[in-house]
Amino acid sequence: MTETIQLFNGEEIGAMSAPAGEELLFFVELEDPC
Repeated sequence: MTETIQLFNGEEIGAMSAPAGEELLFFVELEDPC
């Protein structure tokens, strides 16, 4: 089962953890600020 977590600029990710044998995978969407 995959759960999506949305983070915003300035939010900490230090409190996240995965159960033994599992992975945390991240992806980013970059936008041109202009």
